[in-house]
Amino acid sequence: MATHHSPDSDAAHAKHLRVFLVEDLPVVRNRVIESLQEIEGLEVAGYAEGEDSAVSWLGSHACDVLILDLQLRQGNGLGVLKSLATLDPSPRVLKIVYSNHVSANIRKLASQFGATYFFDKEYAQMLGVRSVGARAVGGGHG
Repeated sequence: MATHHSPDSDAAHAKHLRVFLVEDLPVVRNRVIESLQEIEGLEVAGYAEGEDSAVSWLGSHACDVLILDLQLRQGNGLGVLKSLATLDPSPRVLKIVYSNHVSANIRKLASQFGATYFFDKEYAQMLGVRSVGARAVGGGHG
């Protein structure tokens, strides 16, 4: 069953960058969300566990930053990026991909589908999601 979550937001959060996360593993997802919530200026707008639920959410909600894993239980992150390219004519969404699959071909495909950054999952965890998120807040997208 596809799952997505979107916490209520109000006008007080309008000034924050809205982050949407696509990650199917609850342990990893919770760790990423906890790290993101510690960053001033970021709001976790929601998450999805699979491609279909991510595309559905992104088709009806706005976000400033999309963080996604490529390997999902249902579908994959490349499918999300490809769908987003047709859903959103605005290239202003910062798209951050992290994956254990970091071959040159996968990186090239992700870039072709609009990924702004691509991180090896182990490196991203070592670097820290907070550091990656802080880069995004610090002007990593226009």
